[in-house]
Amino acid sequence: MSRNQESTSRKTRIPHRIINQLYGTNADTAGDDIIESLQLVSEYPNQHRYRFDSDLSHPNPWYHEMIFEIDGISTTAYERFLERLTSLGLAEKPEGS
Repeated sequence: MSRNQESTSRKTRIPHRIINQLYGTNADTAGDDIIESLQLVSEYPNQHRYRFDSDLSHPNPWYHEMIFEIDGISTTAYERFLERLTSLGLAEKPEGS
């Protein structure tokens, strides 16, 4: 990564309803696909630390989310990561795309 590219921690929120629609109750496979997507945009294996969390705070399950946080990812790599998630159906295309 070039020195002028900012890297930071980023959180990606994926609604559980989308995971359930694509993977049924197998959230582990969704997690594997998310990790693979990160590895595909990384410069070398295990370049970025990541963690999973869930937001189940809303009383309506429609709003429950899986949270995938990545440490030290550049803006360019994060954009490519989101493109990969979009191709898997885990993220929506940004408006204007």
